[in-house]
Amino acid sequence: MKVESLASNEIWNMLGFFSRNGGVWHVRVQVLADKSNASEKYVQELLIKLYQLGLVSLKTWSKAAWREVSYNECLTEYFFDNRDDANYVRVTPLFNS
Repeated sequence: MKVESLASNEIWNMLGFFSRNGGVWHVRVQVLADKSNASEKYVQELLIKLYQLGLVSLKTWSKAAWREVSYNECLTEYFFDNRDDANYVRVTPLFNS
């Protein structure tokens, strides 16, 4: 199985779980990439694609704004490496499974 497939399957499995059960998936891209042996860049691009398709919302905490900020509000090069939120990204499925 290709490395990218492992990362994609892991993401879809977690999104399906949170879609069925509600809630927000707090994920570190670096950890997910290591777990599936994929590159961080691949995992980031996949999450961004899901966001662009309207399938998920992506948010992180911003100390400067003192609130959660969405992917389109944040400088993209810092979104996934946001020290304010310990590198966590909050992924919420916007679909029902």
